[in-house]
Amino acid sequence: YKYLKFNKNTVIKTIFSFLSLLFLFCAYLGISWGTYMHPVQKNGNSIAMVFDISNSMLAKDCPEGNTRLKAASLYAKKLLEKATESYISVILTKGDAFVAVPLTQDFTIIESLLDVMSPFMMTNPGSNLGKGLEKARESLKTNESSAGHIWLFTDGEETDNSLQQQIEICTKENTPLSIIGFGNENESTILAGDGKTKIQTALRSE
Repeated sequence: YKYLKFNKNTVIKTIFSFLSLLFLFCAYLGISWGTYMHPVQKNGNSIAMVFDISNSMLAKDCPEGNTRLKAASLYAKKLLEKATESYISVILTKGDAFVAVPLTQDFTIIESLLDVMSPFMMTNPGSNLGKGLEKARESLKTNESSAGHIWLFTDGEETDNSLQQQIEICTKENTPLSIIGFGNENESTILAGDGKTKIQTALRSE
């Protein structure tokens, strides 16, 4: 029994002695654990395209009798032609928002979505533009090695007044935001989501 006890104590001392030497060696090499901040050079661009697909975007007050949503789609396609080296994501926003296309360079998928965008793609009523910007910022964070930009395609109509707050957050985080407006500043009459109620809508340029 004494022999076994002696061996056990010896093994324990040997292990601790080894660990002590190991930590001293790590300290000598300058190895440490933890996190630290360092600047990162960002290459390329990531663009989050946010489309307002609320019912007001169906007003036909854009050139050639197009709806605001159709005009936004056509304009976005023109921008894609000049963003060939960028990663693009698409966020759809109505009463809520979701990432319809994560960051990609496959513009065929994006163009296919632009052709079929409709308020009927989401059941949430209203227009929450701030939620769209929030999802856009989350989308851009999946590729932090590139500079992020947000393009918001909208008529400016919103039901919860969340846009201003998200603009301030974008400014604080140094995320460039371009708001591209569609429609006419003169009021147009459209049907609400229930298909019965008539409402007035216009481009809210302010």
